[in-house]
Amino acid sequence: TMTTAIDLSPHKSIRLAVSGDVELNRLETALVDTADFQRLRQIRQLGPCHLVYPTALHTRFDHSLGTLSMACQMLRALEVSGQSSPAPEQVQLARLFALLHDIFHIPFSHTLEDEFCIFPRHDTNRQRIERFAGPESPIGRTIVRQLGRDLHARLLRLFHGPADVLPEDHFILDLVTNTLCADLLDYLRRDAFFC
Repeated sequence: TMTTAIDLSPHKSIRLAVSGDVELNRLETALVDTADFQRLRQIRQLGPCHLVYPTALHTRFDHSLGTLSMACQMLRALEVSGQSSPAPEQVQLARLFALLHDIFHIPFSHTLEDEFCIFPRHDTNRQRIERFAGPESPIGRTIVRQLGRDLHARLLRLFHGPADVLPEDHFILDLVTNTLCADLLDYLRRDAFFC
């Protein structure tokens, strides 16, 4: 598949409480503009917690952008430390994985999936992963068109979990979803602020 050169330069900035300005490149802007990503505006990060904490109205949308921001801070720290300089395609993959890590959520997903086990978990549901990020989905088509099938396949491997991830991309999984990661660091700050 023909790929466009990776362009990490900022194209758009979105200001968020807690995160400040979150910079998106052209590809990320196009993904945020899809209906599938925009639906995250309607999914509350903390489910029904706003009934106890009236200002806990933050959403998967702002958390996803905040996770991208946190992942970018962590990537910059890697570069500054001199320990590691990820290749541009790894930086883009990490940014996409951070931005899209919650795209598979449904309303009240932790309650419905983890507590009551009514639906399979969002992060293990291959059918849902394919629906929202597969090569025929609006998000998948946009990524394939911009980065090619190979990088899109590497992103899908990240969504499928540790067993599927290429060795050179394992640090991306750790950066975004491990014990001390961009996802956790964003939601701890965001939840504390809004509650």
